[in-house]
Amino acid sequence: MSEILLQTKALTKQYGHQKAVDNVDIHIKKGAIYGFIGRNGAGKTTCMRMIGGLAKPTSGEISMFGYTGKDLSKVRSRVGCLIEAPGVYPNMTAKENIEMKCRLFGISKKGYAEGILDKVGLLNVGKKKDKEFFTWYEAEAWNRHGAGWRA
Repeated sequence: MSEILLQTKALTKQYGHQKAVDNVDIHIKKGAIYGFIGRNGAGKTTCMRMIGGLAKPTSGEISMFGYTGKDLSKVRSRVGCLIEAPGVYPNMTAKENIEMKCRLFGISKKGYAEGILDKVGLLNVGKKKDKEFFTWYEAEAWNRHGAGWRA
């Protein structure tokens, strides 16, 4: 029998009279690769935001690793998601960004941020701001302001 790692039942998100997500059922088994495709405006991002804890469902249920409801906070630290744009602040260092996320998720373990930075090869970037070594800021600036690429 396969272990279900993520499951949604009748997941719904409504903004006023508009349903952004309408009764979505997802079942993802351990080891599975799952593609989430659809047209623009179909609700993919809204679903991911609800699963990631960034938006609250209007109705329905989310289960991760067997946890549901308020107990989801016990396993959210085991899950990472990057939705549309990087969730970092460009004028903060990598360490400052990680420490801020830790505070948001209630992680107070000493050395936790350094451990993450070490795993991704960013432990020794020092006071360098994220915008100095992540190239997507150039693309984002071009998309939003019509600026050209820097050589």
